[in-house]
Amino acid sequence: MRAGGAEVSVKIAAGIATALALICAAGLAARVAGSSAASVSRNMVVVTTTADVVNGNTSSLSALKAKPGRDGISLREALLAANRTRGSATVYILFSPRLAGKTIEVRSELPTIHRDHLVLEGIAPNGAPAMVTLDGRQTKKGALGELLLVQASEVTVRWLRFTGLDPRRNLASQLAAVQVGQGRIPHNRPPKLIANVQIIDNVFDNTGFDFPYTGNSNGSTGMLANAVMVGSQSTPDGANAHISGVTIARNTFRHFNPDACGVLEGSSGDTGNGVVIENNTFAGTEIPIELGIGGLASRLTGSQIIGNTITPNSTTTTVTGTGGSGISIDSNARNGTIDQTLIEDNAISGPAGLLVIEAADTAPGYVGPSLGGDVISNTQIINNVLNPTATGAGGIGLIGGERTTSPPSRISGVMIENDTIVNEQGNAGLFGSAPNGPGASGNQITDVTIRNSIIYEPVGIPIFVSAGSMGGGVNLAPDVLTNSLISGPGWAGKGWAGKNGNINSDPLFVNAPAGDYHLTAGSPAINAGTTIGAPSYDLNGAPRDAQPDMGAFEFGAVPRPLLTVTAEQLGGSGTVTSSPAAINCGTACSARFDPNTTVTLTARPDRGSRFLGWGQACSGKARCTIKLGDVQSVTARFAS
Repeated sequence: MRAGGAEVSVKIAAGIATALALICAAGLAARVAGSSAASVSRNMVVVTTTADVVNGNTSSLSALKAKPGRDGISLREALLAANRTRGSATVYILFSPRLAGKTIEVRSELPTIHRDHLVLEGIAPNGAPAMVTLDGRQTKKGALGELLLVQASEVTVRWLRFTGLDPRRNLASQLAAVQVGQGRIPHNRPPKLIANVQIIDNVFDNTGFDFPYTGNSNGSTGMLANAVMVGSQSTPDGANAHISGVTIARNTFRHFNPDACGVLEGSSGDTGNGVVIENNTFAGTEIPIELGIGGLASRLTGSQIIGNTITPNSTTTTVTGTGGSGISIDSNARNGTIDQTLIEDNAISGPAGLLVIEAADTAPGYVGPSLGGDVISNTQIINNVLNPTATGAGGIGLIGGERTTSPPSRISGVMIENDTIVNEQGNAGLFGSAPNGPGASGNQITDVTIRNSIIYEPVGIPIFVSAGSMGGGVNLAPDVLTNSLISGPGWAGKGWAGKNGNINSDPLFVNAPAGDYHLTAGSPAINAGTTIGAPSYDLNGAPRDAQPDMGAFEFGAVPRPLLTVTAEQLGGSGTVTSSPAAINCGTACSARFDPNTTVTLTARPDRGSRFLGWGQACSGKARCTIKLGDVQSVTARFAS
């Protein structure tokens, strides 16, 4: 992540199955789930055309519905009208079922979402997500920063497909499909607080536009297109902004360079808190997930990266070379902080370093702000599987800094717990901890613990420790190494085996070449962990024994079925709760229950809304009762 100049650039780079229909009579009217046209919410508008034009009355939603353009209501018109509609009620922008599978060719940036309480949902019949596509390849040259910019609170963007971000047409700016916060080209100044934004159930697919990076080594320009970006750029307009409670969940990301999902607070005094990146799928991207800071005293706290499946890029020449990291946490600020980050239940594979944490990531010679004093602290890495797939590819890498700064930067409080890190290709260091990069000095890495983990490199060095390699730097051993299985030829001489519950042995995976890292009977990792700090459940959601195993999977444990509830907001809203208590949500949530548990779901519409009924595993309007023998999904539909 880079912070400097006018741009923050990057280094490491279901559905609505409703009875929504459209009828024409003296203008356009809509009906939802069999209700009459008169009962449709005045705060809901239905997009009826793929044309990206404005020829209707966009002074308000009611005006647009009364006087739409001759070709219907466009998405651009709906957004303009939503922004201009008075009142605090939630505004809903939905799509006609006749647009299912159709593409809207966006000609320029869509209107910025300024209105709080707005829901933008693409139609998804039969549970297929993202059936309406927003394609940016026809946008005006040099005029695109992002397809959709969110500068408001309580906003949901859902069930859409984004594609066609062509960086060849916009070399001066990093593109983004969706940006939450400050825009990438001049816009109205964003609000100082943006809270509770959901980017969920979308598809971001830039296949064919992930071109090789062509800018300088510091990434200030180049052929860069990102999917979802949260935060600000390093400009005065973005300073002292606060973003809280952003959820990026259940999306699919393909072929973005550098970032698929970036949370970057790049301006002085910025803060980001409580960003959740959960249950997404990433493929073919240089940096699937990045957390970063820039500017003076910026802060990023309480981020959660949970349950994602990550396969980084393996072929495209990118900012960092060939391939990239799976998760990057990096700082390029002055006295900035990244604190309380949780990385849990992720499956990451690829040909490069899969999880990189770097407290001062800019190499000597970079022209930018006066850097130094950054702290990345209290990072928990729990129940993950990391599988570097190339010779020499690493697992977890900690770097205190690439340059000498005053004050120095540091990483502290890294907990690596019940993780499985495997590379059978050879010549890899699966864990490395270098306080300083080549030519740098003074930066620090402290309080690193590896516990209950499997670090398996049968023909290499699983934990790389040295006093003078890596360009003359020092690579540190973890401060605490306990109850872990670490194997490979570089292990035996370190004196760790046989101490503090550590062992040197083959973990006896079920099928490592096929990526199955469950333990077989007889594995020395079974019951060899410690209860101190051990998570209650494994990567599959199965409960751990009283004497836990090493690694991400508990041997013989029965997975707890996952129940996912999705609320379709068809002009209304409500809450779904469960008994036994575990689910209490208004838009989307999930929880695991013991096998064969009978779960009862209750839907409660909000004031002014009504409950239309259940979908997927339940039907009708009565309480939904399910016996969970396997994964189940339920949909609740709310209308006005």
